[in-house]
Amino acid sequence: MPDQQGQYAEAWWRRDRDSGVAWTGLDRALPRWQREAVSGHHNLAALALKRGDLAAARQGFLGERAAYERLRALLPDDAELQASIANVDSYLGSIAERAGDLPEAIARFGGQIARLEAQVKADPLSARMKQRLATALGLQADTRSIAG
Repeated sequence: MPDQQGQYAEAWWRRDRDSGVAWTGLDRALPRWQREAVSGHHNLAALALKRGDLAAARQGFLGERAAYERLRALLPDDAELQASIANVDSYLGSIAERAGDLPEAIARFGGQIARLEAQVKADPLSARMKQRLATALGLQADTRSIAG
């Protein structure tokens, strides 16, 4: 029965993502619709990752990142958006590491670090951003040590 539930969930999330993408085509200037597309990409990617389908998860997170970049064009100074993009870079880095592509993993974690460093610089009192930065630095350091 779990397999049937998983198939139902995937079909539902796929329709949700496709609806969000269609809404963005109606008016790209509405951030709310852009966020719907982002959410749909994320949910499908997370489901694929949970199933161990790294290729599908990677494609989903790349779709999420592309949707975030379109949203960033509308909201260039949105700090939470920058943190969300950094989070996607972390997912992509972890997927690359699991797939054995250590150079890509290091680069993805590097992108995450750069965004989070900018966040800490903009708000040096944010303990949350400092914690996220410390975690990102640890992920990249671990991957570098594995790579030699």
